[in-house]
Amino acid sequence: MTSNMGQDLQFLLRCFLGYAGSRICPGCGHTEHQLVDRKFIFARLFECDHCHLMFRFPVDDPSMMEAFYQHGYRQEDRITTDLPTEVEWQRMQSEGFGEKDVSHYIDLFRNLFPDTSSNAIRVLDYGCSWGYQTSQFLKAGFDCQGFELSKSRAAFGKERLGLPIASEMQQIRGGLDIFFASHVIEHVPSPSALLDMADGLLKPGGYLCIESPNGSDSFRSIHPDHFHKLWGRVHPHFLSPRFYERWLSGRPALITSSPFDSLWQRVSAWDGLSFSIDRLDGPSMLMISRKSCL
Repeated sequence: MTSNMGQDLQFLLRCFLGYAGSRICPGCGHTEHQLVDRKFIFARLFECDHCHLMFRFPVDDPSMMEAFYQHGYRQEDRITTDLPTEVEWQRMQSEGFGEKDVSHYIDLFRNLFPDTSSNAIRVLDYGCSWGYQTSQFLKAGFDCQGFELSKSRAAFGKERLGLPIASEMQQIRGGLDIFFASHVIEHVPSPSALLDMADGLLKPGGYLCIESPNGSDSFRSIHPDHFHKLWGRVHPHFLSPRFYERWLSGRPALITSSPFDSLWQRVSAWDGLSFSIDRLDGPSMLMISRKSCL
């Protein structure tokens, strides 16, 4: 039996045993919600009526999530959670990072601050694993620091690859130009708390850039099977434009989705003053919002 199969069986048992438990939104603590989807009979996805966070039930407590991401979290793409050998690392640096290439974000970040040199643009790559994105941002000239909850992956990137990766938030300085998190927010105990923390680290005029699985109604209507597949044991939370609109509370933002090959063109067409929803047909959703300069 593989490790993932064992984790799946443990998850199903938890869903069965916790089926009748109290359904409290992990984002805001409210108890009013609507059923969105279910899988394996006992695993359910609810949307909170108050903050519009979609959360998988049963909810994992923070200590359980901490243990999972320290020791149990594995992806099969051979880069997100697998630590590279020296040969693999050298190949990535010379040939590129495949699906983890961030050229579109490099182009976006430069254009968000057209009058600022790259080395003066401070970026936090939150949830950076061992640093495969952080290294690309540094190579592009940005003043980038990574943050990773998994101490083993953070230590590998810092000690073996020489990347500036922190594993304690006390090591992160405020005054950021860009808080960037790619496929992280759906894993944390409270997405709202993460956004509050991220916003506090931004300087006035700085940007939140948050990528996650696409939990929008549009994506669900176009790709119902894919929507159904994206939430579950590993993705306990699902984000939608409704959630962001509620959290932003009148603040301007652009929400769009993959593919991101024309990302800057889409962002440049946004007026920067409204809550705007662009195409939402891709499996990854991106929210960009600028902090007020006032």
